[in-house]
Amino acid sequence: MASLEMHYGLLLPADFRAYLLHACSTRDDGGQMDDWNAWWGLERIRSVVEECDDQGPMTLGIDPRKTLLFADHLVWCWAWAVCCDGGQNHGRVMVIGADRWVADTFAEFIDRYVTDEQSLYP
Repeated sequence: MASLEMHYGLLLPADFRAYLLHACSTRDDGGQMDDWNAWWGLERIRSVVEECDDQGPMTLGIDPRKTLLFADHLVWCWAWAVCCDGGQNHGRVMVIGADRWVADTFAEFIDRYVTDEQSLYP
């Protein structure tokens, strides 16, 4: 995880770091699930700037260079990203497409993904 943090010049939120260490695949095999969501492997996780050609969710007041995408829906109809910029939104999760916050922490995102997934959609 240190190389990921160093590459992007950020500090991973503790709950997202735990996910990457213990549950995230190291390779990107598509990660497709029955609900049409793809959880990206560690090798695919990248910043909003890299994935979205710098057209990131600037309206949310985050640094898109320090916001990491980790999953998408139906071959990128929308995607989810965690803010790692160290500011007031550090650790919050957003949906890219509607550019809105969907969870205050990655742990909350996971809980809602299991109990109320549609609340995380645009």
